Amino acid sequence: MDPVIFRTTSDGSRLPSELGDPSGWLFYPCFGEDHLVVRPGESVRIGCGVALSGGGTLTLHECPGSSSGLVIHPTVISNGDEVAVRLTNASRRVCVIAKDSFDAASRLGHGIYREAVIVPYELPIARGLYMPGAMFRPPYNGAASGAEGMCAL
Repeated sequence: MDPVIFRTTSDGSRLPSELGDPSGWLFYPCFGEDHLVVRPGESVRIGCGVALSGGGTLTLHECPGSSSGLVIHPTVISNGDEVAVRLTNASRRVCVIAKDSFDAASRLGHGIYREAVIVPYELPIARGLYMPGAMFRPPYNGAASGAEGMCAL
């Protein structure tokens, strides 16, 4: 199998980590602010700061072990496309994806942060499965079917 190649597209991005299986990768968020708020019922698109290079296709899925309430929408990434994840907060609590620089202690108990779930920025937000040489064409809306499970956030 040809090697899977990723290239960074943003400053501060983190290359995906391999799952021990050449076709499986963990992807991490990449955004400039010190935190990102996802309110109940809200959907957000989070870039990962990397793009797939060298052929093949990635399908993005949930990562096991989540309790945050963030649900990933399965996504197909083709060669050359930047990896981005669409998440929806399916819980009744605000979720905050926070970098180390975010001062959660001073905000918890106030406003939207009162009962927020704080999710460390360092955790992966999606699991990608690589299909070498596959040129999968997603449905017209760009989404694959069969959403299941929670994100590892």
